[in-house]
Amino acid sequence: MHTSSILMAAALYTSTVTALATPQLSKRFSIPGASNEDGFTIPKGIQPGTYEVFIDEAGIAHHTQLAGGDKPKNEPRVDQISANDDVSGLDRRQEGTGLRFITCGDSKEMDRGSTDDAVRDLVNQCGNGRQVQSGHHIYSVRGNVAVFYCNYVTIANSPPPFGVWGTPQTCYGDRVWNIIVSDISGKCGSFKPGWSEDVYAKQKNSVGYHEVGGDKNFCGEGHF
Repeated sequence: MHTSSILMAAALYTSTVTALATPQLSKRFSIPGASNEDGFTIPKGIQPGTYEVFIDEAGIAHHTQLAGGDKPKNEPRVDQISANDDVSGLDRRQEGTGLRFITCGDSKEMDRGSTDDAVRDLVNQCGNGRQVQSGHHIYSVRGNVAVFYCNYVTIANSPPPFGVWGTPQTCYGDRVWNIIVSDISGKCGSFKPGWSEDVYAKQKNSVGYHEVGGDKNFCGEGHF
């Protein structure tokens, strides 16, 4: 075997071993140890963007990154928003007449730039109405901050007359924004973690944000 062939083979082997030793999270990845009760985790270092999550019966959370094309078409984007903006002109939707509970996380302030960007991403993804299927959740992550919309309605927990067997729910960008800026920030403080829990009629969902990591769970029904 020629020396050049040997070097090429060695380089190929080294790159293969390195790739196996240091796997990179792609646009689709799965993480075990999840449940509807406890929720799922979001690892640090994943690509910035918006993801949809579904937890299967084996307790594996399947994450899929959503492209810009997954956003509802022909709907305005909110490209410049900040926690300091005046959003009094935004419409309020899907507020219902039920109960809303606000829970605060720790009092540590999250990175402001990452938080603003993640909020903007989820607001844009939900737009004027994005349908979230039964038992699915969506979140946007920037840096170590994730902003989420959790759909707790499943076939198991939504029998008639209070549900319609796994009814999809609709995430509205203005509603996400109002809950975070008005309700969560008002109770927990600006840029400090917290989440809402809404229960009314056929709706059972949560909106909020906190940091990611193996010790941080998202969208667990145990929040209720």
